[in-house]
Amino acid sequence: MPETPCRQENQTGKIFLFRVPPEIFFRIEFCLLFFLESFFSRIFRWKNIDFRGPIPDTFRRLSDLPSRIEWRPLSAAHPVPLLLFLLLLTGACRSTAPPGPIEIRTPDGFPNHSVEEVLDHLPKRPSDFATLYAETSVSVSSPEESGNFSTRISYREADSMLIRVRVKLGIEVARVLVVGDSTFIYDRVRNEEVVGETESIARLLPGAVLGTDLVGAALNYIQPSRDIAWILESDALRYRLISPDGTLLYVVDPGIWRVVIIETRDAEGMILEQRWYTDFRQFNQHVLPRRLQLSKPPEDTRLSMVLRRMDTEPESLSFDLGLKEDTRRIHVQ
Repeated sequence: MPETPCRQENQTGKIFLFRVPPEIFFRIEFCLLFFLESFFSRIFRWKNIDFRGPIPDTFRRLSDLPSRIEWRPLSAAHPVPLLLFLLLLTGACRSTAPPGPIEIRTPDGFPNHSVEEVLDHLPKRPSDFATLYAETSVSVSSPEESGNFSTRISYREADSMLIRVRVKLGIEVARVLVVGDSTFIYDRVRNEEVVGETESIARLLPGAVLGTDLVGAALNYIQPSRDIAWILESDALRYRLISPDGTLLYVVDPGIWRVVIIETRDAEGMILEQRWYTDFRQFNQHVLPRRLQLSKPPEDTRLSMVLRRMDTEPESLSFDLGLKEDTRRIHVQ
């Protein structure tokens, strides 16, 4: 990737002041946010912190926490050199996120590919993602639930997925364990464990609109059914696969051969759900979307999920719910 000249604006609109690769700034940006969150949580004295705004209603019991913050100023006796600070951040977070945006080029043959050729070009999910650790940021707005939270995901395709849900200041409010057809939700605030089949319990999850397949939603290896007689259309840049009844639409970007939009409608043409995959990046040999946005107009629901970090070769993965001896268990039918 070419270096970015002094004060030249890149594709994301950010101005770089030094001649360094853009991906370094991405790493510094993410790590700086993480550092500040941990740093300020140590120098604040908690008096009355009101978490009701940013916390999803699923965990509203946290509103019992106090509602004001008092700042304790730092001493200037131990200044930290800025250059050393940035170098430490860059080195410590070397594998924090995939590299910067990829270059998208229209392939030869566009727009004359057939339906079969378009489907053949869409990649299947590679085995590299059979085991992984990922971190995401999620924003949800709906009548039942509104707020921002982050997730830490431990995933092993053969058997298990554990999702740790955190709110501001890194407070972990819940853990979700998916094993086969069963899901276990541990509400750490209420000290309750909800147990049931995945299909019946998914609606109780924070950001439930995505269900339990967060990994599949993030990776975006989507394979439209070959049993549908797709109608193929194209515009200046993309292909559109439309079902004969007009209720399902896939928009494919041939520059990366990935689905970038999914839209479902009812028989009357009303939009039921829309998904947008954007900000694709190169991760090792694979192209992944860094951002997923979802909208369900009939339910007045919107969701945005950003992939912050992914490690396909984690040193160790934990699938422990961390239940206490007095945790109350609730079964959902």
